[in-house]
Amino acid sequence: MLHSQSKFSRASKSSGAILLLAALAACGGGGGADPVVGGPPGVTPGPAPGPAPAPLTLGGLNCVAATGGGTGYVLGVCSVSTTAGGVTSEQISSSFQNLPVAVTTDASVSNRFGLSVQTPLNPGSKSLDGTTENCAGNQLGSKVGYLSEVFDDATKPATSPRFTILSFVQQYGDNTANCRTALNTKKNGVLTGFVHSDLGTWERYLGEAALYYGGWYALRGTANAVPAAGKTYSTAGAAFGYRFTPALGYGLSGDVVSGATWNGTAITLQINNFTYSRAGQVNPNPGEALPTLSLTSSTVVGNKVTGIVSGTGVTGIWEAEFAGPAGQEFAGKFQLVQGSSGNKVTGSFAVR
Repeated sequence: MLHSQSKFSRASKSSGAILLLAALAACGGGGGADPVVGGPPGVTPGPAPGPAPAPLTLGGLNCVAATGGGTGYVLGVCSVSTTAGGVTSEQISSSFQNLPVAVTTDASVSNRFGLSVQTPLNPGSKSLDGTTENCAGNQLGSKVGYLSEVFDDATKPATSPRFTILSFVQQYGDNTANCRTALNTKKNGVLTGFVHSDLGTWERYLGEAALYYGGWYALRGTANAVPAAGKTYSTAGAAFGYRFTPALGYGLSGDVVSGATWNGTAITLQINNFTYSRAGQVNPNPGEALPTLSLTSSTVVGNKVTGIVSGTGVTGIWEAEFAGPAGQEFAGKFQLVQGSSGNKVTGSFAVR
């Protein structure tokens, strides 16, 4: 997993993604593209109907093109060498993309997911479960979760393009042969007690210079409803995701402040206490600090809520759903940009 804290230190399993970040670490700057926030909020991600639209390019650089359309919140990132005045340097560009991404969970079998992503090079659905668990690279910021990966070429895991999914609800350290003995005792995810929803992040590493990231959430049952007015989410939740500066990428985690109340028409949540991970470090300095984020609802359709992300120097959007027959949990995903620095963040969150 590209931005997990522990995976950076796995020198014996240096992947194409790690090699890319080594190039990014040496880059001489270069601004990211302006974000393009795709799709109307409030629509459940899913496969795009009909023929795929014309390819999109990321940031105007020489990235692998993105295909498809829809309402997924996706952060596309690419890197390219540029030469000016005889000096070659690395630049990256990141842009929010409008790609369909759907994650489904199996309520009857823990640690089993269906992931459907329309991205370049072998788009389509993948199944991930305990047999594909990666026990060595499962941390974003300061929070640890369940990580599973599948490779396009299983015979070349160090260089193959891959799909990666991370859940912070499922137990990790499964008793399967692919897990290290030291982790064979299962450990609970960060979000203990969540039974109606699941959430985390996903990655699509394509090789060369193209990467795609996103936060996801999924409802685990079929009985989900808006809670009665006055419902207060008293248990602190958590948020997870990725942050890209014009030069580097970071794993990110934060806390959802407890006390958010649904008044029957609106809800506002706050996320703070951000920590970061990269290159074997927890909480390296990514530059401009993220402020406390306020997620304020603007539209409610059924049990789905959409709104805006605000904070000092920050703009963005979010969507979430009430999970459980009495709306006991509230899970969603978000994306934002810091105007002054151009840093971009995408991720997911939940509270109960």
